[in-house]
Amino acid sequence: MSNHLRVSRKKRSNKTHRAAVGEVPGTLVAAPFSTPTEVRLIRYHGSSFREETLDPVQPSELVSHSGDILWVDVDGLADTEAVAKLGEHFVIHHLAMEDVLYSHQPKADDFGTHLQICFPTLAESEVSPKSQSAATEAISMFVGASFVLTFQAGIPGDPFEPVRGRLRQSRGQIRERGSDYLAYALLDATIDAYFPLVDAWSDQLVGLEERVMSHPTSELWNQICGLRAQVLTLRRTLRHFREAIAIMVRYEGPLIAPDNRPFFSDLHDHLMELVDALDELRETTGELMQTFHARQSQRTNDIMQVLTIISTIFIPLSFIAGVYGMNFDRNSRYNMPELGWVYGYPFALGLMGIIGVGFLNYFWRKGWIGNRNVS
Repeated sequence: MSNHLRVSRKKRSNKTHRAAVGEVPGTLVAAPFSTPTEVRLIRYHGSSFREETLDPVQPSELVSHSGDILWVDVDGLADTEAVAKLGEHFVIHHLAMEDVLYSHQPKADDFGTHLQICFPTLAESEVSPKSQSAATEAISMFVGASFVLTFQAGIPGDPFEPVRGRLRQSRGQIRERGSDYLAYALLDATIDAYFPLVDAWSDQLVGLEERVMSHPTSELWNQICGLRAQVLTLRRTLRHFREAIAIMVRYEGPLIAPDNRPFFSDLHDHLMELVDALDELRETTGELMQTFHARQSQRTNDIMQVLTIISTIFIPLSFIAGVYGMNFDRNSRYNMPELGWVYGYPFALGLMGIIGVGFLNYFWRKGWIGNRNVS
């Protein structure tokens, strides 16, 4: 692979790329944030296997011979000329090729000679034990009688590497079946990558629940809200993905062999499982937010109870201090005799102490302080 085609897998902008207003349908314009294009070709049939990088794209290299299955994987969409050449060679509808650059919504379409499916995949660098976030990128796939085209946007990581490993090592049935089975294998690898993330979120929720019960903080609230937002976003994306796979399940044309259709039904079942798990996470995060509010209210009530008890104790003490602090002339027979008493000060302090202890004992017996459960 030449140096100018090496892909630097950095985090891409989340900005959506759209066709210019009034542009001719089918016009391909690369997004400003597109990564360099790398085209990889895998050709296989039974025991025959060949893998190479096309630089530049040569139509003669894309001719299928004697039952060969071609998988052309395009990583990075900066080179629109190469993308257009592939579309012309495989006779892909020009509107479908436009979707390669502009479509970000999971969907499936039947163009007669080929099937198109757009689906989301996880950006690998965005999934870590610390962040556990779910950034997704759209992949476009075209399935013909003897070929599969995949277009990736140059995202970090590669969801298809496990499938390449199976092809190289001839593991399973993948070399013995057609292009429809290869499409299934690629979709299956993409869907399987979501399960560890959903499991990580479930484990994270367990820790969040424990922290909510022990010490709810504003930082914890932000974590719960952030996790819920990611769950809702991924749930919405995977629901569209499930609908696209449902179209493939209902497809009865020649591009999917009857004995391969159950595999697409299995994909639909996996997506159903993922969506159900995300529904459960959505409900759990909602309940956790309610629990957080309840715990915050309980803490506020506990604080107010303590402050009220302190205020209640100090009200009579303040009254006594105020009375004895009026400092009227003690020569009057109507004034307090304690002002001139040698034990007046200790008497006042002792009276305050007795009242304070008496209040604390009363509150304790009523169960308002401490851990006593008194009805």
